[in-house]
Amino acid sequence: MEKEKLIDQIKKSSRIFRIMYLVSFVMLAVVAAMLMGMIFELSGIISNSNIPFASLVNDFWKQIELDYEHLPFLDKLIYLNMPTAVFRIIMILEVVLEIAVYIISIRKLYGIFKSISNGGRPFDSAILKDIKLIAWMHIVITVLQNPVRGIVDGFVLWCLMKIYEYGCLLQEESDEVV
Repeated sequence: MEKEKLIDQIKKSSRIFRIMYLVSFVMLAVVAAMLMGMIFELSGIISNSNIPFASLVNDFWKQIELDYEHLPFLDKLIYLNMPTAVFRIIMILEVVLEIAVYIISIRKLYGIFKSISNGGRPFDSAILKDIKLIAWMHIVITVLQNPVRGIVDGFVLWCLMKIYEYGCLLQEESDEVV
């Protein structure tokens, strides 16, 4: 009874990851459109007067450019003497990279949950490989945003990967015995 309940929860989680996966593409498309709009604006193809809500967007960027306090230390060093246009493009590229990492992570998690809900083994080497990929991507993103937090989070994720890796070894030993 408990096993069926857990499998049902895993199936529900799999469906949620599927929905998140699809929604994340919409987010990526919006950010890509913002980046293209900025590139067109900088190249002179379009002007601010042709962009709907241009004043709202400009106010948003002015606030970000004036308020460096919310930026992590590394970003402050990088952006200190950077031209406004380059600053904006790098900020959006960072968001695109983060969304790409989340899309890959959600897709991998969807595959893991779907595999387990279809009767697959939870401690499988393919799942371990996917978990390691997800962990390393998130470690890199976190270190880029906040080095101290990235190191701490990285250590925690590394420990969890090692525990899962040990579970995979126990699964293999168990399969050999049976």
